[in-house]
Amino acid sequence: MKYYILFFIALALPFASQAQSPYKGEFVFKHVHSKKIKDKVTLDFTIDLKKVKMDPQMMLTLTPVIRSYDNTNTHVFDPIIISGGKRDKALSRALAFGAIHFDIEPQARIRHRNGHPGEVVVQLELPYSSWLRRSKLIINEVSTGCRACEIGQRELEVAAQTLSSVYTPSYQVSFIYPPVESPKKRSDIHVARLDFAAGKSDVSVNFNNNAAMLEKVDNFFAEIFSDPNLSISTCNVVGYASPDGDYDSNMLLSEARVDSFVNYLKNQYKIPAKKIQVRWHGEDWEGVLKLIEPLSFQDKSEVEKIIRTETNITRRKARLKALSGGTTYRFLLDEVFPALRRSEYTINYIVRPFDVAKAKSVIYQKPCHLNLNEFYLVAHTYEKGSPEFNETFQIAVESFPEDPIARINASAASILDEQYDVAITRLLSINQGEAWNNLGIAYSNVKNYDEALYYFERAVKAGNKEAVDNLKELQMLLEDYLY
Repeated sequence: MKYYILFFIALALPFASQAQSPYKGEFVFKHVHSKKIKDKVTLDFTIDLKKVKMDPQMMLTLTPVIRSYDNTNTHVFDPIIISGGKRDKALSRALAFGAIHFDIEPQARIRHRNGHPGEVVVQLELPYSSWLRRSKLIINEVSTGCRACEIGQRELEVAAQTLSSVYTPSYQVSFIYPPVESPKKRSDIHVARLDFAAGKSDVSVNFNNNAAMLEKVDNFFAEIFSDPNLSISTCNVVGYASPDGDYDSNMLLSEARVDSFVNYLKNQYKIPAKKIQVRWHGEDWEGVLKLIEPLSFQDKSEVEKIIRTETNITRRKARLKALSGGTTYRFLLDEVFPALRRSEYTINYIVRPFDVAKAKSVIYQKPCHLNLNEFYLVAHTYEKGSPEFNETFQIAVESFPEDPIARINASAASILDEQYDVAITRLLSINQGEAWNNLGIAYSNVKNYDEALYYFERAVKAGNKEAVDNLKELQMLLEDYLY
């Protein structure tokens, strides 16, 4: 036999009695469930009576109560009356003749017969309030042995947690499988700031600081040639001259100085002439502006104005020389112009492809020699979200800080590492579905749900598959959180 009653409740946990039972056996609470639907909470559970043996004169009043963890909030439901056979008959007669009445009308009256299994299905409902998240469901039991004599009171625990915590979305970050880079082209730009005697173009090892500068050049090329993973494709050399002297002569002088440095490279490192490309720019006025920017000296603002506005080179130099009786131009000659007499060289080289084992050893030595595809393959030899997995993508973005794929994959790793602000910073300037999906996740985790919704919707429109499920997850969270 089963008995049904309307009521509300949550998670199933064994009840705890707080006093000796006034009857034989105990109630068993089972099938305990709770659910939040917008602004309402529904709860249901079953009271199993089969182990309970009651005196025919006994009556039990079971009152379900939800109580907050700090005892500051409660919600009391209408009681359930369970009576022994004789007591139930007497109660029915008294109610029929109006001899007694209940202070609170019970939801149900149950006649209990020993030896006959019975269950009471309780279904409850109440408005949602945030305190329900940290509350428990109990039953206050009052037992009487006759019409007016009370035997005892007990508190029975039905569920230690009335309502589960706010819905936790399960988001899927977007990683991009990078295309294979073949060949792997790399470039290193260096400056050979060699000192030349006035009007001279030959490279003199012993002139001023040339020995130290050429030692750096030698060290760089020695490193390139000693690395079996590298092969030089081209060497680009660009020459510049300082603005002092005649403009046409300076153009020829910058060309001659480039040729002199190229000859040094050919003789010292046997670089084939066909791999060397040369250019020269003569007077480097842009270089003047860059060098004086951090300086403080007399007529600085006027110098900058003249260089930017006076297009005739002859008049430009005359105006500069006239500033402060020539002292400003002398400052430029001594402190600024010498650094402009230089050759810049760019080495373009090819890096051989690596298998995963080799890439794992190179990643901490020369990570720029890996491509993004190799970083991706290395990362996925580790457990997703592990420190090694996340670190691999962080090294990748440090090696390719402007590459959108590197930034998207690094942002996904940052999200797995709960570094949401880092991910947001990396992604904001990228207009791509994977970036928008990851932004949605990051914003959701910092509880900026408006931005999360905005970016998930953009990602869905862009065709990002992860965002379709993520948007549904966010909507479930918002329904639970806001209502």
